[in-house]
Amino acid sequence: MENSLVPGLTEQVKNLQDDIKTIKENNKFLFDKLDKAYGDRIELRAENYKLKEQIKNVNGTSTTEEEECLACSA
Repeated sequence: MENSLVPGLTEQVKNLQDDIKTIKENNKFLFDKLDKAYGDRIELRAENYKLKEQIKNVNGTSTTEEEECLACSA
């Protein structure tokens, strides 16, 4: 390999390492957001279930299949 290629290749490797570091940071940020969204969804579904149970106890009837399907797709 020629000596003139080494500095260029070294710079490319450094740039690729920087790109990899940036991608890893972005992935960590996105996975943290995804984990939070998933946790929030679990909490909302639990709250939804509690509210449905309260309504069922007040009305003395269960929810309709349509309402259950809407809740599942939330």
